[in-house]
Formats: sequence, structure tokens, C-alpha cells
Amino acid sequence: MANKEKVYEAFGELLYAVARAEGKVKKDTVEQLEKLLEKYSWANDAIWSFKYEKNRKNTFEEAYDHALDVFTENGPMAEYETFFELLDELSEESHPLLGVRGKRVLTNFKRKLHRNFMENENIFSNDEPEEENDKNQ
Repeated sequence: MANKEKVYEAFGELLYAVARAEGKVKKDTVEQLEKLLEKYSWANDAIWSFKYEKNRKNTFEEAYDHALDVFTENGPMAEYETFFELLDELSEESHPLLGVRGKRVLTNFKRKLHRNFMENENIFSNDEPEEENDKNQ
């Protein structure tokens, strides 16, 4: 069973990695992120994780790699689609959180995550009951 809280925190780490790829993470970046996510029930977990990474001054690589590991470990989830749709909206709006480097980070993250899912036949969608997954294998 997927640990959704960990996934939401990993999304915060991914957001941190995206912001970090653009340079130093500033206070107004955190404020913009809070406004952007306030309508989501999982916002507190993601924002907490973002701030935690910022306060620890973690590198881009640390946050990116950990987020990728958590997403992969939890298998495909409907939440990922929501996360990526939100980030796609940001890129269309030319939001300051998501510049050229951040867009590249997201493209690479999606590609690696997809490859991880394709390479591991033991991963199944956590949104489907296990019985259906057994039938499909």
C-alpha cells in the first residue's frame, strides 16, 4: 500500500529541486508556493517538505533523487497526474518558480520515473485493487 503522506512530501522535495535548479530559493518562492498549493488537501505535507529541504540547504541532487526514489517505490498513483498537471500549468503561465532549468528538471524527472516503472515489472498501480493486478500479470 502506498504511503500517500510520503508521496506528498516527496512532491515537496521535487518542487524544491525545481526551485533549486533555478538558483537560490528565496522567501518569496515559498510564499508563492503556499498560495499555489493552498487549494489542495495535501498542500501542508508538500510545503513542509519544501521548507525542510530549504532549511537543511539540501542540494538539488539530494532532493531530486529522493523524490524519484519515493515516487518509484510507491508505483504509479493518480496523485502524480495531479502533480504534473499543476506543474504543466506553471510552465504555461511562465511562473517564476518554473524557469528554463526547472522545466528541464521536470522533463527529465518524468522520463526517469516512466522508465523506472517500465523497467520494473513488479510495480503495479496502487489505485487498483491487487486482485485486478494479479489478473493482468
